[in-house]
Amino acid sequence: VDEGVYSCVATNAAGEGRRDVRLKVLVPPNIEPGEVNQTVPENFPASFECLASGMPTPNVSWYKGPRLLSASPGFVLSGDGRHLRIERAQVSDAGSYRCVASSVAGSNELHYSLQVTVPPQITS
Repeated sequence: VDEGVYSCVATNAAGEGRRDVRLKVLVPPNIEPGEVNQTVPENFPASFECLASGMPTPNVSWYKGPRLLSASPGFVLSGDGRHLRIERAQVSDAGSYRCVASSVAGSNELHYSLQVTVPPQITS
């Protein structure tokens, strides 16, 4: 890796000058594709994983449509934001989700889809 401290030294008849410079390499966020389409029965758990990497480590945010998700009853986000779990999926939870990984080096996103099926009911 090219990151580190580099020194520039200049010498002439009058003496020597030296300057140290720290090089920090930035790597834009990358998200490894995983399971992006899920179908679960109503009241069963669903979970998505956002395997984001980069330098510096990106921050991960989850969205359902345009709405930023946060931990709330029924929705669990891991401490690092990489895992989203819906405890008991409802039909209203079905739809498009996305994780956004961002840092000073850039941003990237991955889209997910959740379908929630309802078991048939017998009516008299």
